[in-house]
Amino acid sequence: MMYVTWGRMEKMIQNYLSIAKICTKANEAWLGAGKSRLIYKPNLMQNMISIDLLMYVPTKILKFRYLTPERHIVEYILAVIISSTMIRALLPKLPRYPDDKADNLTPPIFIKIPTGVIVLSQLIYKISGYPGKVLFIFMPCNVMWTMWAFLCFWPNLNAQTMHILYQLIVPYSGLAVAAVATPDTSDLTMWGEVPFFFLMHYTLIIYTIYFLSSGKVTVLPIIGSNDNMVGNFLKWWAFTCACFAFFYFGIATPLSLIYGLNVNYMLHPPPTPGDIISGQNFRLQSTLVCAVSFFFFRFLATFGEVCTNAFCRITVYRSKKKA
Repeated sequence: MMYVTWGRMEKMIQNYLSIAKICTKANEAWLGAGKSRLIYKPNLMQNMISIDLLMYVPTKILKFRYLTPERHIVEYILAVIISSTMIRALLPKLPRYPDDKADNLTPPIFIKIPTGVIVLSQLIYKISGYPGKVLFIFMPCNVMWTMWAFLCFWPNLNAQTMHILYQLIVPYSGLAVAAVATPDTSDLTMWGEVPFFFLMHYTLIIYTIYFLSSGKVTVLPIIGSNDNMVGNFLKWWAFTCACFAFFYFGIATPLSLIYGLNVNYMLHPPPTPGDIISGQNFRLQSTLVCAVSFFFFRFLATFGEVCTNAFCRITVYRSKKKA
């Protein structure tokens, strides 16, 4: 099957300009019939888009001019300046993980083996897919697998770097939960790709639960640091949001614009129930949703660890009391 590039698509769209007056009703009819996921495109609603064309283009790689160039520039500049300033301000203030406990953060062999297999399979699927599919390695959960690959296979990774990666992975795991809860498999056309999609996302969730429940990773203040629980929580949450914003506004969006790919839905809203994320502010809405998600999952991890520690202390106290 041939996939249509944005350049060719744009030329084909231009051929329909002469019948622009009848396109609105046609689009509404197509949308009502569920023919595509196209929703409110101010700069293209005046153009009739052939449904035959849409049949050859996976939903994820449709690059439409949903936002104006001016909007892209403003959001890019503001997001990069704000996020990079936050990262620069917070990075030196993050609590340092003790080097003598670095072994606690090193993934065991039963984590390294499936990580290697999944990352390799992921690369094969991306490279063998439609033109440009390899860029979807920048989707959040794929980036998380890159982080796990660093943790598992990068030689001589220092304790602080591993600690920071784990602190990012914990709240980002909420994105894996969202991916399996509302999966978008529209461009997963290769053999076994859909089951692999669910396997890799569920594995990310299992990894996070294992490292938190085993005590190898903590989201509480490091012993010896001057941070209280609230300050530690807010500091890591702000750092998590800043890193995410910098990567997807500063790196993923320019790549999406250059190659015509909707990486992480930075050019067009994701499919959501009732299209709750849409319109000209859809990226700001998505940013807010992600920030709330990071807050919730970090809070969930913190609450779980506090409860576990309290339970262990009560158990030890009762054991000593009986003795």
